[in-house]
Amino acid sequence: SGTPLKLTAILLFIAYHMLCDQKYGMIRGITIRELKNILGCSEHAIRYNQELLSKHGYITVYHAQRGYYNILINDYTTYFNNASNGGRGFYTLTPDLFQALLELKYTNEIRIILKLLLDHEQNILNDRPVMQSYQDLQSYLPDYCKRNVIQKTLNSLKTGIVSVVTFT
Repeated sequence: SGTPLKLTAILLFIAYHMLCDQKYGMIRGITIRELKNILGCSEHAIRYNQELLSKHGYITVYHAQRGYYNILINDYTTYFNNASNGGRGFYTLTPDLFQALLELKYTNEIRIILKLLLDHEQNILNDRPVMQSYQDLQSYLPDYCKRNVIQKTLNSLKTGIVSVVTFT
C-alpha cells in the first residue's frame, strides 16, 4: 500500500490504459504473452506486477477463459469528471510517447517523466523546455532521491521526451 510501484508495474498500468476501451476502462481477452510482448519483459514479471496492481487496488483481474484475462482499471470512469465530482485529471498519452516510456530503464526516470508530463503538458507538447525545481521533483520521489540522484537521473534521460531546466 505505502510501497511505491517499480518500473514494470508503472509501465503495465500505463499499457492497460493504452489498451482499454475508452468508456469503462476494460481490456477484454488479453493474455500474459501479449502483455509480455508489449512491455518486453518476462511472463513472470507480468504476472507479479499484475497481481501487485490488483493488491494496490488499481485494477481488478477477471479470468475470462484459459490463459485469457479481462482487466478492469478501477475508477477509470471517474478520471474525466471535474474535481468537484471526484475527477483526478488525466493525460492523453500518444503511442509514440508510450514507446519512449518503454525504453526507460529506471523507476526514477519514469517517475520524473510522468511528473513533468502532468505538470507541464503544454510546454512539452510545444517542444519548449520545462522549468522545475529540485525541491518539487524531490517531493515526488522516494526519500533517498537527493539532489545528486535527481541530477544523475535527469542526465541519464536519453528519450527526447522532455528538455528540463532545473533550479534550486
